Amino acid sequence: METTIANLAGSLADALADSHLENAKWLVPWRLTSRPKARIFCFSYAGTGASVFRSWPAALPSCIDVVAIQLPGREGRFRERCVTSIEEITSFVSRSVQPHLDVPFIVFGHSLGALLAFELTLALREMGARLPSRLIASGMRAPQLAPTVPPFSYLPDDLFVAEVQRRYGALQREFLEQPEALRMFLPVLRSDLCLFEAYRCRNESPLDLDISALCGEQDEWSQPNLLQGWQIHTTRQLRLRVYSGTHLFIHSASEQILQDLAQEIMTG
Repeated sequence: METTIANLAGSLADALADSHLENAKWLVPWRLTSRPKARIFCFSYAGTGASVFRSWPAALPSCIDVVAIQLPGREGRFRERCVTSIEEITSFVSRSVQPHLDVPFIVFGHSLGALLAFELTLALREMGARLPSRLIASGMRAPQLAPTVPPFSYLPDDLFVAEVQRRYGALQREFLEQPEALRMFLPVLRSDLCLFEAYRCRNESPLDLDISALCGEQDEWSQPNLLQGWQIHTTRQLRLRVYSGTHLFIHSASEQILQDLAQEIMTG
């Protein structure tokens, strides 16, 4: 009997350890300090991973932790299958971040990442967990707005790549000239765009927290009039910021974005 109990205890410990490791895979801590003033959780845009935020700690005050969300199928998780539902993503991520909500925090997401950041915030509210002090939705129109263009994630590779370039200009020429790298990358990008095309905003009550919506001046997919609709998702006044650049202004205007981000965090 004692052996059976010991075996069960050992199995439970193993399961808890496996669960911890599974949750930890979703987080890439680019900076964790012993006494942070605040923490920011970051979701990257379609087809990319946590490395998008690798340089952020150098541009933010040292008292701000920077933690990026790493989805399966990319970078250090490239051997794993891509997740095919936003609900599954937010379920894993909400459990993964819970132990790290001990200080004020912000959730940031760009493009598809903005939808994931929004859904994570809703999931935390449903769990009764601590909520972010601010949700920052970058490069994404209000989630309740219906798509204005037809889906294209199902297209053959050549047409799919051409449409990605036409809409977002997201693929560099050097990358397009490497067929093997492109072949490995396309399933991840296609999967992420399937998530976006299948997304339907839930009819939820507004969040009692600050929301900032960011857009690029030349980004036709997230112009200010398309971002104003984020207002219905907060009980407070929406903050709208416009930066120079196209859809990937998160890179071209990164210096100004991070200055504004630091100011928002440090002033509360």
